Amino acid sequence: MRVSLVQVTHQYPGFVLGPIDQEFSGTGLIVLTGSSGSGKSTLLRLLAGLHPPDSGSIRHNMEDLAKVSDSARSLLRRDQIAYSSQFPKFLDALDLKENLTYAARIRNSKTESPESILEKCGLTPQLTALPKKLSGGESSRANVARALIGRRSLICLDEPTSMLDKKCALQIRSLILSSSEHSLVIAATHDEKLKHAAKLCMILDNGKVMN
Repeated sequence: MRVSLVQVTHQYPGFVLGPIDQEFSGTGLIVLTGSSGSGKSTLLRLLAGLHPPDSGSIRHNMEDLAKVSDSARSLLRRDQIAYSSQFPKFLDALDLKENLTYAARIRNSKTESPESILEKCGLTPQLTALPKKLSGGESSRANVARALIGRRSLICLDEPTSMLDKKCALQIRSLILSSSEHSLVIAATHDEKLKHAAKLCMILDNGKVMN
């Protein structure tokens, strides 16, 4: 996977992200860090193709997300990209295993079973639990597990360990690093241990890249 950003900007009232010029390629872990409100989550959503930039281009391999149609961008997300937000959302009528099975089916994934990845997250006892029965930490771990199932080329994670205690954070870090061996993983995080494990750490400050 090669992701290229050329003069990328995105604007909200009172805030401008960019312009950003950056390129990521291959596999491994990339960390986006910086204070709250610095633009980490906004940049992560742009990288995940959830919406196009206001100006500039974001290319996934040779495909420019700013120029493709919404349907083409949706197909790209389905086939190549996984994203987990800071605030998990699940299909409320399905239990935890069924939610991950549904995600794996959409991605046509046969690489790892939902049971296996949930076990690695310490969530085996919650396999048949409905989302509303999960604690905040359990929902956070399940959210990351769902993003990692299926071995997407690009995995974007927003604060994957922020709600976790030491033991659970260790489990999720291990999963993230394992996934980064075959995928490009970009995580917005304050987690110092993830920062130290990353091949690149991008610092954002008020919408600007500082390094």
